[in-house]
Amino acid sequence: MAAVRYGPLARAGDWWHGWRDGRAVIPRPGSPSTPHRDVLLRRVQEEFEHERLRHEASWSPELDEVARLTSFRPHLVDRLSRAGEAVVRAAVPLSPEQLTTRRLGEERHGDAVVRLRRTREHARRLAAAEQVAEEAHRDLQALDAELEAARARTDQLMDVAAVRVRRAHQHAHRRIASYVRRLVRSHPDGARVLAGVDVDEPILPEWVRSAPVEPTPKSAFPVPPMDDPAVRAFTLRDRLTIGCSPDNDVVVEGYHVAAEHGLLVRSGDHVELRDLGHGGTFLGGRQVRRATLTGGEVFDIADHRFHLSDDLAVLSVVSLGTCDLAVHELTASSLKDGEVRMRLTGMSFVQRARTVLAILGPSGAGKSSLFAALLGELEPSAGRLYFRGLELGEHREQIRSQLGFVPQDDHSMHWALTVGQVLGYAHRLRRPSDRPDADPVAKVCDELGLKPRLDDVVGRLSGGQRKRVSIALEMLSAPRLLMLDEPTSGLDPGMDRDVMRMLRDTARAGSTVVVVTHATEHLWLADQVLVVASEGRAVYSGPPSGVLDALEVDSYADLMKSLEEPSTVGTRTAAYREGPMAGEARAVVADLASRAPQRPEPAHRRGPVAAFLHQFPPLVARQVALSFPLLRHRDRSTVATTLLPFLIACTSAVIAAVVTGDDGLGAGPSTSGPTALSILVTLCVLTGQALSYSNLVEERAVIAREHRTGMATAAVVLAKWAVFTAVSVVQTALVVGIFLLSKPGPAHAVTGLPPGFELFWDLTATSVAAMSLGLLVSALCRELKQAVTLTSLTIIAQVALNGVTTDLSASPIVNAIAALLPARWGLAAAASTVDLRTMTVNAPADELWRHDTAQWATDLGALGLSSAVFVGLAVIVLDHRLRRGNG
Repeated sequence: MAAVRYGPLARAGDWWHGWRDGRAVIPRPGSPSTPHRDVLLRRVQEEFEHERLRHEASWSPELDEVARLTSFRPHLVDRLSRAGEAVVRAAVPLSPEQLTTRRLGEERHGDAVVRLRRTREHARRLAAAEQVAEEAHRDLQALDAELEAARARTDQLMDVAAVRVRRAHQHAHRRIASYVRRLVRSHPDGARVLAGVDVDEPILPEWVRSAPVEPTPKSAFPVPPMDDPAVRAFTLRDRLTIGCSPDNDVVVEGYHVAAEHGLLVRSGDHVELRDLGHGGTFLGGRQVRRATLTGGEVFDIADHRFHLSDDLAVLSVVSLGTCDLAVHELTASSLKDGEVRMRLTGMSFVQRARTVLAILGPSGAGKSSLFAALLGELEPSAGRLYFRGLELGEHREQIRSQLGFVPQDDHSMHWALTVGQVLGYAHRLRRPSDRPDADPVAKVCDELGLKPRLDDVVGRLSGGQRKRVSIALEMLSAPRLLMLDEPTSGLDPGMDRDVMRMLRDTARAGSTVVVVTHATEHLWLADQVLVVASEGRAVYSGPPSGVLDALEVDSYADLMKSLEEPSTVGTRTAAYREGPMAGEARAVVADLASRAPQRPEPAHRRGPVAAFLHQFPPLVARQVALSFPLLRHRDRSTVATTLLPFLIACTSAVIAAVVTGDDGLGAGPSTSGPTALSILVTLCVLTGQALSYSNLVEERAVIAREHRTGMATAAVVLAKWAVFTAVSVVQTALVVGIFLLSKPGPAHAVTGLPPGFELFWDLTATSVAAMSLGLLVSALCRELKQAVTLTSLTIIAQVALNGVTTDLSASPIVNAIAALLPARWGLAAAASTVDLRTMTVNAPADELWRHDTAQWATDLGALGLSSAVFVGLAVIVLDHRLRRGNG
């Protein structure tokens, strides 16, 4: 499309007006306006409005056509599904009794003739059912093609209108620039006039400001075939295996389908369903390990629903359902500072599969509360919420694996890892353990333009690139519902547009996308807009082009302002709840509720052990990579960071040796023994607790995000504990080794082992217990500042109550308090090893220091018990906070 021509007459007119106004000293310095400039601006604004009206006149019928076809499609899908079920029923072979059943008038015919007639009738019924299914499939394909063409026409109309407006915009700027140039040259105070003239005017209207400069090719937004609702039928034998491997009797695809996923064993009048240890097999929305099924029951694996025929002869497989999201009268509240706060109030809408829904509203209106309800972090007090035909309250465990949530905060990823490591560990955590080597990381990175960044550290990426990595994290598992909380926050307009285009492509590829946004420049890239007012009240749901007209405002700024006026919001909310969109939601939810299958109680539920065993190894590997940056990439900073904990341990051991007397821990009588042990125990407490006190606090956003995908809290805590234990062992070995090289060690041990080796185990157990206490502190605190304060208090208490600095033998209450701390038992174990009561002059008569095997084992056992209690409490506290959604 060519640019608007700037002819010689218009050019001469602009030159003359500039010369005339300049000679007449128009405008006065500081004034931004002149009569001729105002005329040019008014003309282009009129042209913008003319183009908008023309565009809406041509675009609205196409949008109506898309809406009509989209709303009609579920009927064709249902028709095809029923036809497929009829084919399955017709394909069941006739029993011997049915083959010899005689009709009226066939009494004199032989068995061979009767069997031939019944066989032919069966074949005719099957052929008729297959013909009906084929016609339904053809009709659905034709509708999909028509829908794709209608969507392509809407895209083309938007592109053409955007180009027309941009051409007018460029032409206006050329004329104003020519006029201003002559004006400045002719004006006696041209510099000040130029500074006062707004050269940014005119600006593009909001509806087209960031639209493509050239028409978008038809292939840029491909609309792939819709979900295939066809039914597959399998004869149910004595044993039937299900999985993604070609060796299975029933082969199904999906990210969460293992190579050998499930097994059906037929026994008499029932069938036993077994999950082969990989999870993801659901009966009535509940994950099962083993269950007994009877005729007519259904179970689900990933995106597939399996149905047993009433006579247990046939197993049929269909798609779980289209990824529609239906919400009706959803109401929820939360308690904050002792006050009940409404977060959702009677919200109703329907979003169709493979579309982008943008949720728009003022700050604090509860836009993100819908995500909290979907994720199970906000319990609705009323209303119904369905996805893929499943009610989320009853099928939350099943739906969770099909949800992807991208939070607004990019700190929900490990910034210290590379892009490849972040995505690789996430893939290992989420995929079934025995799935064939089908790595989706390269595919997702190629789709999102991250392939050149695989070896880059996440913390060094730009904001837009980090946002792509965050989205890629969720795209790994191919979620059927992708939710994003303000993904364009903080991005420039160009990046904002790119993200929205990427989300539109993602929706067309098979995911239903819901995005909370404050940006309005690119709403035209969404298929549907949901406008919410205060307390989560819906006031509009429909195409982006109808938002302003339906709500009777001129701009989105006016819309946001009007949504804060209680009287206006009340009227709009009431009108919406009585309108067609809320009525559609009511009808869809009622239909889904009437078709919901019964929920049998499985005999053997799937426990958390399998998930723990699957997740623990990759979590350990990731923690090793986080703790030792040198293993990720090599430069000076990573070398220093990796060696720092061990350098601190060595330095501390040297300081301990320097301040300890010459007799060290040797045979008494000695005065330096208590001091030496106190310093060594304090060093182990400090180095152990320093490893972990901040870890869970700093990674809380990452852990909360992974918990939503099904990560076991115990797995992440114990993985950290295992790695930190290994580090504690090395640190303690350095401390003990350097100290014993400088000062005399214990003369004899309790167990008969080398005294230095026994002392090493005493201090290692102390360090591990202190590290475990650090994990508990980190789980309890919400902020790093709180963790630092609480850690400081516990360390001071341990130094003061270790048994050397304060004689605890005569104070039962203080002794009981000290018994809760690792330093008390650690020093007691070390004192028992070196026989501190005998070798030290005027040593306290502390019973925990007795030099015998039973007392030494008791001291070490108390340290082991303390470690177990601290870690267990850390798991319980962290899991409780994650389940409440405030992790």
